Amino acid sequence: MANRDVTSDASNTDKSTPTPSDKVMVIDVATNPDTLKESTIQQILNAINGLTEDTSPDESADFVETYDTSAGTAKKVLPKNLNVGTRFIQLTVADPNTTPSTGDSKAAVVIPSTLNGYNVVSVLGFVTTVSSSGTPTLALRRLRSGSAVDVLSTNVTIDVSEYTSSTAATAAVINTSNDDLVTADILLVDLDTVGTSAKGHALLVGVQKP
Repeated sequence: MANRDVTSDASNTDKSTPTPSDKVMVIDVATNPDTLKESTIQQILNAINGLTEDTSPDESADFVETYDTSAGTAKKVLPKNLNVGTRFIQLTVADPNTTPSTGDSKAAVVIPSTLNGYNVVSVLGFVTTVSSSGTPTLALRRLRSGSAVDVLSTNVTIDVSEYTSSTAATAAVINTSNDDLVTADILLVDLDTVGTSAKGHALLVGVQKP
C-alpha cells in the first residue's frame, strides 16, 4: 500500500456518505510513526476486536455506539436502553401432574429493575394435559402499590383438546392502557376456568421495551 502526502484545508470537499471501502490516513505507531499510511474504514472498525473486553459493563453508566437512522448520525446509548427484543416470563399455575382449582392469584411474579419500563406485548397460555370439555381460561392482572388492573381486555383461552392458546377461537387481547411495567409491579394469574381433566396450566408473558 503506497504512502501519500496529505494536506488538509478548507478547500477539501467533505464526503458525507463514506463507505467501508473508503480509506483514511493513519499513523503506524509500531513501525514508522513518522509516516502516514492508508487503511479502509472497514479495517479501522475491525480494530475494535483488539480492544480490551469489558467483562462487567455498567448498563447505567457505560455506553455502546449505535446508528440513529432517522437522525442520520451515530449516537451513544446506555446498554439498559437497548431494545434487545422480547423477554419472557412464565407464570405456572399448576405442575404438569396437577389439576388446579379456579381462583384469583393462582400464580405471581415480581418485576425486577431490569424490566422497568417494559410493556407486555404477548401472552400464551398452555396446559400439559388437554381439556376434554370446557375451555381453560386465564386472566392476567398487574398489581401496583396495592391496586390491581386487568392487563388483558380479552382473557387467554385454550380450546378443548388443545395444548396452547395459539390457535384459540377467541384470541387474547392486551389492554394497552395497563400493559406497562415498572420495578416491583406484581403480575398475577387468575384461573377462571379449569377445563375437564386439564392439568399443568401456565401463562407465558412476553415483555418488550417500547
